[in-house]
Amino acid sequence: MEIEKGSWNVPKDGNRRIHIVLGWYPDSRASGEYGLAITNGKWDTLMEISSRDRFEIKQTLEKWLEKLNEDQNYFKNG
Repeated sequence: MEIEKGSWNVPKDGNRRIHIVLGWYPDSRASGEYGLAITNGKWDTLMEISSRDRFEIKQTLEKWLEKLNEDQNYFKNG
């Protein structure tokens, strides 16, 4: 999403979109871990982290969203 004229909008250009993907891998396994990723409109992984610690996942997500809020090109360049 991006801010356009003071409102959040989903970009029409799929290349400018990002997806936040959060899951537990492998699914339904107690031995698994959280997987968090940022992907672009083509589902190419831009950043990712895996951890069993939900607080680490939460902190990482907050950091990524903060960076995105500061610089909407952060994930496209980094």
